[in-house]
Amino acid sequence: MLEESSALLTGDTRAALLEIIAGTPLPKPTDHKGGRDTDMFEVDLPGDVVGSIVEQVDETARRGMSTPRSTRIGGFATAWRELLAYHHVPMRATTRVAPTSAGSDV
Repeated sequence: MLEESSALLTGDTRAALLEIIAGTPLPKPTDHKGGRDTDMFEVDLPGDVVGSIVEQVDETARRGMSTPRSTRIGGFATAWRELLAYHHVPMRATTRVAPTSAGSDV
């Protein structure tokens, strides 16, 4: 997910993710199967950087775009939001709700 997320990013944010991926992965649990693509890393990024990643991944998902390796990036946004919640950083409102007309059944 980190490598695929980095494909959606630019600048310092992308560089920070690529630096994490270039590091040593965490030891895999004994029941963990898979090669390098399933390596796990400690992601220690400031909350504002994680917030930026959430916004960029969300925007990409809303536009129906994908990464070179995955067409389902909505799950990436969910995972990044969980990390953001771990940092206790409130998400900025980025979704607008259109007002409904009077008498609407909605």
